[in-house]
Amino acid sequence: MSQSAKDAFKAEPQSAGEFFTRTGEYFYVPVYQRPYSWRTNDDVRRLFVDATEGVADLVSQTSVDALMFICALILVEDRKKEQIVPIVRDQVPAKVNIVIDGQQRCTTLLIWACALLDRISIGVRAIEKRPQDPGFANLVDMANQTARLLELMIHDDERGGDPAFSYYPRMIRSHEDQWSKRGGEARYVSPLAGMLRRTSEWIRAGKVDRLAYSIDEIPDPERSDHESVFKAMQFFAKRCAEYADGSEFEDIAAPQPSDMARCTHFQEALWGNPWHESVRTLIATCGEAPGRDYKHAIGLTRTVALANFMLSKICFTVVRSDREGWAFDVFDALNTTGQPLTAFETFRPAVIQSIGLANYRESEEFKLLERIQEFLTASSDKKTKRTEKLVIHAKLLELGEKLPKRLAVQRQWLKSHYQQLSDPARRRHFLEGLADLAEFTDVFNNPRQHLQLCRDQETLLALHYLSDTNHDIVIPVLSRFFSAAKSQAEEVAREIASLSIRLHASLVRAGLHRAK
Repeated sequence: MSQSAKDAFKAEPQSAGEFFTRTGEYFYVPVYQRPYSWRTNDDVRRLFVDATEGVADLVSQTSVDALMFICALILVEDRKKEQIVPIVRDQVPAKVNIVIDGQQRCTTLLIWACALLDRISIGVRAIEKRPQDPGFANLVDMANQTARLLELMIHDDERGGDPAFSYYPRMIRSHEDQWSKRGGEARYVSPLAGMLRRTSEWIRAGKVDRLAYSIDEIPDPERSDHESVFKAMQFFAKRCAEYADGSEFEDIAAPQPSDMARCTHFQEALWGNPWHESVRTLIATCGEAPGRDYKHAIGLTRTVALANFMLSKICFTVVRSDREGWAFDVFDALNTTGQPLTAFETFRPAVIQSIGLANYRESEEFKLLERIQEFLTASSDKKTKRTEKLVIHAKLLELGEKLPKRLAVQRQWLKSHYQQLSDPARRRHFLEGLADLAEFTDVFNNPRQHLQLCRDQETLLALHYLSDTNHDIVIPVLSRFFSAAKSQAEEVAREIASLSIRLHASLVRAGLHRAK
């Protein structure tokens, strides 16, 4: 029985709080997803400023709801746990969503949640011991309710096992991290998972001091991968502190105490109901009241307002599917400005899984994939087109059949063909052929840059002719001879390759002549 569109996809709007705080639900970034790369002076700053503008609109009542829809998230529910690598199968959460699109925004919001939680804990510690003052006590209660939601964004309690590891980070990355309630198996070393794990430890220790998050102890070769997350965390920590203190930036001023106390619409929009009378009285008089306690009360109120805005007013359209291919179709259709994930990028995880993560970096397969990657990224503006041609030629080389240009079909064929090969030797041979195919494609497109492979003028002229007429259908056939001819010692193979190039050029020339 065929499925309808309603069965294939489910889409619903969700706030950041609704999305990240569902009990037992987690998010998984596949290895082909690019590292976190949002820039603090651009993407991160814009998100923060837009949120502060939203809070200002609510206080001034220039906007009824001030909702911020920031993207469509595309997820695949991995019910069979097929994409989770490495895996301790009996320790994996019941519901894991593979993030096909939206991981940059999700990562940014989780970093921001950690910074907001730190700033709220500072404000709470500053005023929670003030005796016999219901306004301060009720404000602390309000702040703690928001803090609990932020904590749920960061981790969830899977219960059982080692208590120190029963709290799982909400989002981790494939091939770097591993969920487990057993300390010897749990692994959270990717930039985001490492930061979430450090924040989780701080929460469970009682948040008695500032959240200490540093990348100084990370070895130099790996530190660069963590710098984007670290810089985003520093940005949010600094900006949240300035916002709490009432500093002006980006032409945005933090709301004044009297305005926040007066505007019940603002209170209802961000807290769900008007404040307790004691809190309204406290905040209304804070502007004139002297003392550090009152300053901290204002700062805490602003911080909680900003946190509640992030939790309830920053929204996504969440698109869910149970099939990766369909999810990629949606991603490609919606991805009108970014670069689509190529068939090669989604193919690499299959190779890594085949040989094992521990052996990958030292393997011959890694070197072959790097050769292919070098060809594909030699011209960044042509990466998608180069990959498309390479995969089409790969199927011609392997099976003598032509693939359509549809990206979803190419992704599926490249991965499934590799997985269907029966043993490691055949899989390596396929990768060798793919790497040679990529290299010869470059020779074909740029003959003069590879004179050492075309030492006689007749072969060079023939190759130029094929290239100039864009007769690239011959690339899969000629790449076989190229593979044999690469070694300087194989003079016979080199001569056969030269003859083959000249022969194909002659046949093309004759065909064009007859057509005239």
